[in-house]
Amino acid sequence: MKTNIQSIKTRQRQSTIVNPKLIQSMNILQLSNIDLLEIIKTEEEENPLISVDWAPTTIERGCIKPKNDIQKSKISGEDFYGENHLDFRETLKMDLVYLNLNKIEKACAEYIIDSLEDNGLLLMDETRIADEFGISQKDVKNIIEKLKTLEPAGIFAQSLQECLILQMERSPINTTIASIIVKNHFNDLIKNRIESISKKIKIEKKRVSESINYIKSLNPTPSNAIKCYHESNWIIPDLYVNINGNSINIGVNNSLIPQISINSAYASTLPNNSDEIKEYIKTKSDRIKHIKNCIDKRNKTLVSITHEIVRVQKKFFSQGNTALKPLRLIDIAKNLGIHKSTVSRAIKNKYIECNRGIFPLSFFLQKTYIDENGSKISAGKIKTIIQNILKNESPNNPYSDQEISDKLAKKSILISRRTVCKYRKQLGYSARFQRRRYDC
Repeated sequence: MKTNIQSIKTRQRQSTIVNPKLIQSMNILQLSNIDLLEIIKTEEEENPLISVDWAPTTIERGCIKPKNDIQKSKISGEDFYGENHLDFRETLKMDLVYLNLNKIEKACAEYIIDSLEDNGLLLMDETRIADEFGISQKDVKNIIEKLKTLEPAGIFAQSLQECLILQMERSPINTTIASIIVKNHFNDLIKNRIESISKKIKIEKKRVSESINYIKSLNPTPSNAIKCYHESNWIIPDLYVNINGNSINIGVNNSLIPQISINSAYASTLPNNSDEIKEYIKTKSDRIKHIKNCIDKRNKTLVSITHEIVRVQKKFFSQGNTALKPLRLIDIAKNLGIHKSTVSRAIKNKYIECNRGIFPLSFFLQKTYIDENGSKISAGKIKTIIQNILKNESPNNPYSDQEISDKLAKKSILISRRTVCKYRKQLGYSARFQRRRYDC
């Protein structure tokens, strides 16, 4: 039989086979301390050969607040992981004991609580709730009205407008004008049309402005007023930064991360006369060694990247936001001789604690702008300048975004009105017409 050589073709094809260990190494690099703790906890449940030392340590827990307050408490990593974090809905369910509900009403109330939006408002259709429990819509309304009597005022409101009204109804002060504004002129209120409201209700602008300032002091998110403990409310720094003169000290916060090792005592109790058991012990032991190596590599990478960031942004720690320099991922990667994606993974969801508070590492990456003189200026510095402009503006004649852009141009900083608008919103300032006051 004659083989047709021409029909036989050899093809070469390049393909990338990613090692599972490499994937795990990359994943561990981008984990925060809390996420890393979860990996170890899972491994402890699945791998009988792992030994985990949950030794109690002192950690510093930083709460996400404008002032970066720090609270200290002595707890172990295991205690923190297992702490009972309550969602505000669970807190409300515990408060149902005050409403004297029967069995069906209580079940319906719990369903309604679970249906609340994250802001504490109830937007679900009452008909759907009635159908779910086979009761009348009137019964549902009665249950909702009872739920609205719970604290805080405004919880279970079915619109933002009702949320504000419920809070004013429980207010000890006279809210007559404010109530009229919210009930009858809500559209004008949200657009801050003080002059229009003043004409419609025939009350001078100053008193209308005072009432609107009171309305602004109310809580549009009543769920925030419910005391509960939730993991996402706490930030635990991954690294500590201490600068002493020219010396930069970076430390990894290992207070939550337990020491892991192979439980040799347990391994020795297993029979080793079977190739299958030997392979099992080897696989589980190798897995522990790999996780341990990944954590060590993660920590070293984090320290080197943080050191580079602090070196560039060193003046920030003594002078604040105005001293922030332009800095990009690619700049850090080039200086350290690593890939840009490695830097990106490493700083993801990582926080540092320093003399100025707790900050995400990504905070120190600053977009670069070039002024008229050709000098580089960071986005952080521009935001600080904008903030100072807004702080010093006239309350009854605030600056427009274009006027702020023009003021920056006089300082040789050329950015568009749209960019000013974006930074203004990030700084927490509302639009010009909403900042205008008539009582000044």
